[in-house]
Amino acid sequence: MTPAVLKNRILDATERAFDESEWGASSFAEFLRKFDDVVVPVANSRPPQVILVPQSATGSQTTGHPVQDIGSKRRIRPDLWEAVLNYSSDLPYYWDGARAVKGALDGVPAEMKLPTLAKHEFSEWRRDFIAQQSPDQPAVRARLQTWLEKDQPLVALPRSLRTSWVIDLKMRVFKRLDEWFQARGIAPPDDLVYDEELDEGPDAADPLRERVLAAVREMSRGELEALQLPATVLLRLKD
Repeated sequence: MTPAVLKNRILDATERAFDESEWGASSFAEFLRKFDDVVVPVANSRPPQVILVPQSATGSQTTGHPVQDIGSKRRIRPDLWEAVLNYSSDLPYYWDGARAVKGALDGVPAEMKLPTLAKHEFSEWRRDFIAQQSPDQPAVRARLQTWLEKDQPLVALPRSLRTSWVIDLKMRVFKRLDEWFQARGIAPPDDLVYDEELDEGPDAADPLRERVLAAVREMSRGELEALQLPATVLLRLKD
């Protein structure tokens, strides 16, 4: 949400008693900077927006991979990302000690089943995201509701909210995975969160290309019709 919306919600929660000056801040922006372990700015957002830093089940910030680092230029490891979000799969995902594997494995105990979302849980994530927004225009509110009810893709969101939703989703996936590893006393992999730049280059692109092709093969006609490709890619195709 925007800082202005956040301040209004704090004022509502405190019956208009909140005053950042009581916290030694000359502005609300300065107040937020004092609590950067709780609220962080969304990178490159226009208008400026902030997002809540998820906390672990114990109430303290998760360790190993600071949540603040998951911005628009960072990614969750693809196999684990898929293991959490591929709720349409008929097969569960298991952690074999090094990676997420689709389907049961010999010698891998049942408790190593990864925390794949149910479809209704993903819908709740989307619903929670919408609840954080406070659009002024009725048309935008209607667009958000349609995005939720019809399970539309990212491009159906207003452009100003797309980055916020992607970051929110990454943070939720991170928290779900981090808590799963912690509950089993397993150290999460060092590359659970990685820089986008590390995935560049023709060799690194091959696994991603295979995943994209596999995803396309499983898409319904409606999903394919909603698929958008960069014009630069289309221009590279030969007739």
